[in-house]
Amino acid sequence: MRALRLRYAAVRSTGSPGLDEMEAEFRRAAEAAGFSAEPGPVDLAAVLVLTGGTERKILEASQGAKLVLLFYHDSYNSLAAASEAASLLQASGVGVQLYDFGSARQVLAQAARAAEAVEELKGLKITSFGGPSEWLVYSTGEGDLLGASVEVVP
Repeated sequence: MRALRLRYAAVRSTGSPGLDEMEAEFRRAAEAAGFSAEPGPVDLAAVLVLTGGTERKILEASQGAKLVLLFYHDSYNSLAAASEAASLLQASGVGVQLYDFGSARQVLAQAARAAEAVEELKGLKITSFGGPSEWLVYSTGEGDLLGASVEVVP
């Protein structure tokens, strides 16, 4: 099983003083949770949006991710930029969640643990005793969730 690829980035426009400590705190939290700043393919991206006008940088930092966690704060149009980028990412089929910067340490740690759990479940064989009930119209037990195979035992 391949290792899960977690990446973090912080984006800002030029001329935005006073945000270095926030960026450093985010970097420490991300690295403690197992995220890397290395470029390349990624499964989960965490992006700290420090200022407005960074929508393209957010998209670049999120490129290739299946899920993106966007962190904003209450100044410099951070939330506006995060919301704008989130809309385009979602329209492109990428899962996006927005979080206040104050929750970054906790959210990053939980996201890394959840991603590891999902990765461990991929490809499992599921045994169903009796098959799906006839009244189910969506949950058919086809096994496409996480690439699992379903064996029905009558």
